[in-house]
Parts: sequence; C-alpha cells; structure tokens
Amino acid sequence: MALSEELTRLLAAALSIRAPDAAHLAEVTGQKLEDVSAGLDALRRRGFLDLTDGSVTYRRPEVPVSQEVGQDLQTMIRALQQTTAGLNAALGTLPQLMQAWEAGGADERTIAADVTRGPDAAAEAWLLHFTRDTPTRCDLCLPDVARVLAQRPTERPVADWTSTAMTDLGVRLVVSRADANDKRIRPALERMLEQGAEVRSHPDPPSMFWVSDNAVAGLPAAWGEPWPSRVVTVRSAPVAESVAALFATTWHAATPLSREQRSWDPMLVLMNQGMTMEAAAARLGMAQRTARRRVADAMAYFGVSSHFALGAAWGRARAEDAR
Repeated sequence: MALSEELTRLLAAALSIRAPDAAHLAEVTGQKLEDVSAGLDALRRRGFLDLTDGSVTYRRPEVPVSQEVGQDLQTMIRALQQTTAGLNAALGTLPQLMQAWEAGGADERTIAADVTRGPDAAAEAWLLHFTRDTPTRCDLCLPDVARVLAQRPTERPVADWTSTAMTDLGVRLVVSRADANDKRIRPALERMLEQGAEVRSHPDPPSMFWVSDNAVAGLPAAWGEPWPSRVVTVRSAPVAESVAALFATTWHAATPLSREQRSWDPMLVLMNQGMTMEAAAARLGMAQRTARRRVADAMAYFGVSSHFALGAAWGRARAEDAR
C-alpha cells in the first residue's frame, strides 16, 4: 500500500533536513507536535525510520518501498494462482457435465457442442472448427506440440497456419518449456514465428485447450490431458470467455519465444544497412566463399530468389521477434 500524501510530505520533509526528533520536525513544518509524532510512528510501522527514546533514525527509502512492493507482488501472485486453480477446476468439470446433459436426452439443446474421438481428436476438432467458422483470433495451449508436428504436413493445420488460407488469422500459442527447448521441435516453432504466430513457453501448461474469438472453445473430455483422445468443441460465449480468461493467465505466466540467431544474421544485418555482400564479408573478416554460402542458405531458408526479397523476408522475421 502506497504512503498517503500526508505521510509522503512529512517523510520528505524529515529526510531533507534529517530532523533528529518530532519536536524539531514540527517546528520546521509548522505542524502540531502530536500530529507529527503520530505521523512518525506510522512511518516507523511502515519501516521508513526507527524511533528510540524520541530520537529518529532514518532508513534509505528504497529499502522499505522495495519490501512493500515485493510483499504486494507475492500477494498478487498467490491470488493469481488461486484464480488459475479455480478456473482449472471449473473447466475440468465442464466436458463431463455437458456430455451427461446430452446423454439425458433433454428436449432443448442449450449449448452447441461437438465431440471428436480418436488419437487425432484434437487436430480433427480444430479442422472441424475451420470448416464451420471463420475466426480472426485463435489462442491455443498445446502441452504436447510434438504430437501435432508428428502428423503429415497435409494433416497439420495447427503447425501450418498458412494451410487455413486465412491471411488475417492471429495466433497465440503456448507450448511446454520442454518442447520449446527440444532441438527437434524448435525449428518448427521458429517457422511459426516467421509465419506471424506469437509463441510462448510455459513450465507446466495446464491442459490442451483452445479458444477462438471468445466464441468457440475446444476442451479435452478429461481436463489436464496434453493430447486428448476426446475433445469437446463448445460454441458458447460464456464458456469461451472463461476459457479465454484461463488462457490469458497461462499466456502471461509464459516466456516469449524468440528466434535464435542464425549463421547468416550478422551478414544480413550489414547488408540490410546497404552494404554489398562482399563489403559485409570484409567487415566481418569472413571469406567470400563462406559469405556466399551463408547468404545462399538464408535464401533457401526463406524461400526467396533475390537479395531484395531476402532482406524483406528476414526483416519481417526480425520484426516478429521484437514484438
């Protein structure tokens, strides 16, 4: 809790003159002695000074302030953890309850939902979503993204955002930290970054789930599964908004993924500043043959055929990293 304006003024005055006691501070500030004494006692309780037999000993103000900030942050973190746990618990019961509702044969279907089953239920639910809807923003939590990447490219809608044929689709993806650090998976995640997706790694993603436009959500039938065999797709704004709230807490607890520096980056930095390939190589003390090979590798990586197109593609990738 921040100091009140009154206590802040009193402390600032006391610090500026290093008032030895309440009487001296009251005389300088023109305040009543009892008010100054009460203020100094409040500042003592907050850790800004010590009082010993009426004498004042001051502490550097950043010490108690940083301590208070740290305590407030810990309180906020505990509250956030409790909120996340509550959302997890509530969402964990939803698929089972919805399926029980449907099994009961109710006359009125209050929530539109589909259930996909099988080893590729998550990918099939995602594909079904795109056959019925045209989302503009998709948020996904995939604790086991390796299962997606293990599919054939034509069956990989989550890993290849361009396969949706939607240039205006915005994607945020949370993966596990283990997957983000896996050398077999990292290149695919970097390609996602280059295609415009935002990717973050989380130490312990709560479950596989996704939400689109705060309107449609995909949930595992058993909450907590990293790659479920049953997925419930729910078309309900209240449900989707709850899932979006959980994704937001997961997203903010995750670490942004950035593209690792590649061998051609130093060359392209200089070439992007207007240097020729030969001049950039000379500046870096690099053999011309090595320079040509690195630029050729970069052109092959970005799928371009000219230095101009390479500069544009590389620049876009760098801009994505800075977001």
